[in-house]
Formats: sequence, C-alpha cells, structure tokens
Amino acid sequence: MDRTIDWGSIRCARSVPLMVGALLLGLPAFSSGAATNSASPRLRRVPQDYQTIQSAVTAASAGDVVAILPGTYVEDVAGIDLPLTLLPQPGPGAETGRPVTIRGTGSCTVLTIDPVDEGEVALIGLRITGGHSKWSAGGIDCRGAALTLRRCSVDANRSSLGGGGIKVVDAALEIEDCEITNNELRGLWDSSARGAGVYASSSIVRIRRSSVDGNSIEIRQVADGVETLGAGLCAVDCELDVRESSFSHNVGRTDVVRGAGVHVDGGSASFHDVRIDWNIARATNTAENTAPDGSVLRFWSPCRAELAHCTVVGNRASSPTGSWVAATDRSAGQLLDGDTSLRLVGTIVWNNGPKMVQGPDDAIIGWSLLPGVHVGPGNITGDPRLASGARALPYLLLPGSPCIDAGPPARQDAIFDSHPRWPEDIPNGARADMGAYGGPGNDIWRALIGESGGVPPIFLLEPLPFQMVDVENM
Repeated sequence: MDRTIDWGSIRCARSVPLMVGALLLGLPAFSSGAATNSASPRLRRVPQDYQTIQSAVTAASAGDVVAILPGTYVEDVAGIDLPLTLLPQPGPGAETGRPVTIRGTGSCTVLTIDPVDEGEVALIGLRITGGHSKWSAGGIDCRGAALTLRRCSVDANRSSLGGGGIKVVDAALEIEDCEITNNELRGLWDSSARGAGVYASSSIVRIRRSSVDGNSIEIRQVADGVETLGAGLCAVDCELDVRESSFSHNVGRTDVVRGAGVHVDGGSASFHDVRIDWNIARATNTAENTAPDGSVLRFWSPCRAELAHCTVVGNRASSPTGSWVAATDRSAGQLLDGDTSLRLVGTIVWNNGPKMVQGPDDAIIGWSLLPGVHVGPGNITGDPRLASGARALPYLLLPGSPCIDAGPPARQDAIFDSHPRWPEDIPNGARADMGAYGGPGNDIWRALIGESGGVPPIFLLEPLPFQMVDVENM
C-alpha cells in the first residue's frame, strides 16, 4: 500500500462541536450565510441558508462546516472534494444522538467523497440510509480522502458489488462510536462480492467502539465460484486496527463463503477487545471445492494478524470446513504460508461450529480458551461460563469462570476489584481476564460501575448454553 496518512496532521473531528458553537455565536473568526468572500471557515446552515445539503456542499470552501437542522433529507450528496464537516445543528432534536437522517433516493450512493489532497471529511451525528447502487457503495463511497465518522449510523443501504454500507479505496477511514448495520449486497454477479458492511482497499482503517452487525451478502451467480468475502468487513491490502467493537450476525450466502464476519486479504489486522459472534457462512453450492471457508475470520496471505482479548462465540458454517480459518491456498491443503502470521492472546474461542478451530501449526497462541488442546503458555479448554442475558455487554464472565484472572500474567485489567466501586460479589483480581472485557482495554467497566457503584446482577444470569444451529435451513 503506497498511501501514507499522517493522522496527527489531520484536523481532529473532536474539536468540531466547539468550532460550531463559535460559529453559531457569530464570533469574528468565522462567517455564516450564503454570500461572502471571506476565506475564513464558514458555517453553512441547512435549510436556513441552503435548501439542500447538496447545495451547501457545492458552495462550500475548504474547512467549512455544513450544519444541518435535525430532520430527514431525501437526497444523494455527491462531489465532496474538499475538507468539510457535516453535522447536526445544536438545538431541539439534537440530543437524540443522530438527529439528521440523509435518506438516499434509492438510485445511487447516498454520499460520494472524491479525492481530497489535504485535511479530512468529517461526518458527525448523521444517519446514512436508503442508498442503492450497483457499481459503487450504497451508503458512503470514498476514494483518495481521509474520512472520519463519529456517532453515525450507516444502515439499510444496498449495493451489488462491494461496500453495501461503506466503501473506501486508497483512503484513511476512522470510525468511532458508530453503527454499521443491516446493509446488503444483492443481485446477479460473476465475481467476488466484498464487504456488505464495510469494504476497504489499500487504506488505513481504524474502528473504535462501533458495531458492524446484521449485514448480509446474497448473490445469485451467473458463473461458477462466486465468492462472499467478509459480509461484515472486507479489507484488502489495508492497515486495519479494530478496538472495543463487535462483528455480529453477519451472513454470507453465495457459492463460496470466505469469512462471513471479517475477511482480510494482505496487509495487517489487529483486533483488541472485540466481540465476534453469530456470523453465518452458508454456501449455496455444497461441492467440496466450494465449501464455506470460515464464518468468523479469514486471513489471506501475505497478512499479519493479531487478536488480543477478543470473544469469538457462536459462529456457524454450513460445511465441516469450519468457523475459524486463517488460510492461503486451499488447493495446496495449507492454512497459512510463510508470509502470513497469526497471534492469539487472551482470547475466548467457544461454541463455534461445525469445526471449532482451524488454524496454522505455527500460530502463536497463549493464555486463551479454545476447544481441544493447543500448544502454548496458559491455554485452557472447557466452558468459559459466559453470561447469556447481559444485553449491554454480551458474554460477560460469570463468577467462577476459568477465564477470570487467566490472561497474560504481565497484563492487568484497567478496572478490577480494587476499584472503590467494584461490587464485592464479583471477585476479579488485577491480572488480565480473557475475552473482550478483560485486559488493559476493559475501561468499559467504568460505565457499568458508574458513580454510585454496582453493576448489573450478572451472578443471576444463566450461563450461555452450548448450541448448534441448522445453518442449511437459515
């Protein structure tokens, strides 16, 4: 990947609300309205100054802010080729979190971002929905730009090729506190269908505290061997870094299913404190050479992959090929070649099927719970005792879980029972736990403990049962 992004040189989207407040107060450094020759960043209000988002974007200069009154706008916005910020206007309705809905017309991509030489395009507090495109993404299509999404929802968009929700090429994509859900790839095709939720190529991708859930691919092929590559996320030749996020209930249904949750082809991939559960790989052609190639994750050479403190539960495939694959060349009977590496630390892999784990002989696996016996320090097997009823944080460790205080001994949980508000009935020492809620990244517990103390009564929850699913009839 030739493109290099200096994230430190890009204007940070976190400062935008403060700038918008100054704009709305009319401070002298900024201007507003539809007519001015000032080179200062300007506030362009929709619909007060511009009737449509597109007209505001067309009139904008580099660094401007398009502030949108809460409501639903039915339009497709194209030609964003300057660093801009799109966000809701403060005021009534803004407290809903995503008060502005940009609903596509159903005939093309909702938001199209063209190459931007310097600076970034920031989307904050928006819902992007209703896009439908055959040749590009349904929701957001970005090429050659730095794009940040914060507190956004990208849902119910459709494409026939790649990136039902989001597609980025030769770009830098940062997703924070977002939901990428229920996007689809549908139609007739004769090659690969990539990334119903997110498709990234030759890009730097960072995902934080976000969910990529319920996305699906179902392609009726016009040629043999049509592939599904990552119904949730497909990353090709990317630098991928995912933390405190989830990939759940993504489904691939085509001739060949390769990584219904996540497919990584080349580059590097790092997953920390990530939940990957109930992704389904269902091959429509059950011939031996077109069996699903994994419903969880698939790493294709050359690739460097790491999973640290993740929870991988309940994923299913319609073939004995398995639910966990790190592969390069199926025809040669290999799972990993010399250019690909896999490192698994502090991770729970449980209740996946039909074949629980299919991985490389030279993978580095330590302080993890997996089915069967795996050589490596601190690995265990058995029931992890995961809670089944915690909606906010699925698969919490129940008291007595063998995964508590069983992670890498050199690592500590950020939050554990020495915290003054930690509940006494849930013992948890300083040593890192296994799974998505353990280790240095488990600050999520701060939100649960709160100021007054106490957490949901997880000791009353039922353990998650071992379940098998009839994938063929799904």
